[in-house]
Amino acid sequence: KVVDEPVALEFEEAPEIVENLGREAPLVQSKVFARGPVVSLESGTNVYRQADLSDEADLNPGAFYETSYTATLTRLITRVVEEEAPLRLEALVTRIARAHGFKQSGRLIRERLETLARELYPVLIEADGLPFIWPNWEAVETWCRVRLPDGDANIRFVDEIPTAELSALAKRLSGNDRAVEVARQFGIRRLSAAARARLEAALSWTHDG
Repeated sequence: KVVDEPVALEFEEAPEIVENLGREAPLVQSKVFARGPVVSLESGTNVYRQADLSDEADLNPGAFYETSYTATLTRLITRVVEEEAPLRLEALVTRIARAHGFKQSGRLIRERLETLARELYPVLIEADGLPFIWPNWEAVETWCRVRLPDGDANIRFVDEIPTAELSALAKRLSGNDRAVEVARQFGIRRLSAAARARLEAALSWTHDG
């Protein structure tokens, strides 16, 4: 049976480790809501899927910090950005680190990849301090696309979606609680207090600031 409206169930969420970005979720009051049908959106809606680097056969973790390996890392950064941007800078680092078999993205790994990424593409710090990497400045200034997940494996957390994209979806929706509706469309089942605050900010966001 399809549930059309979110079921508001208040509960204390236990801390959990978010594996794909290595973050520990805070202890917060959250809402759980059943996933309803995705609305039919107009043009400008695309599918989001993570870049899959498993077909990169020439990766060499032992050469990761060598100058001679810069071209390979540059190619990987370009591939992830072309397939996923705009995306969290932390997510870009995670994709490439995991492709090399690194279980953790330590300081040296982050510095190596972030330095290269910033030389290649715009990196903008959003109002809540989260850095997102963009494909180019034109995209920064004109973004109006919505990318809905290609299945559960490609669901992004609210803090992994740029404000411009959250806002683009919010503008197409109506209802008494658009923050919850935006989350539901992106496949997000749990909406923490911090996530709701980010969504509420996106509801009134414009490119002009």
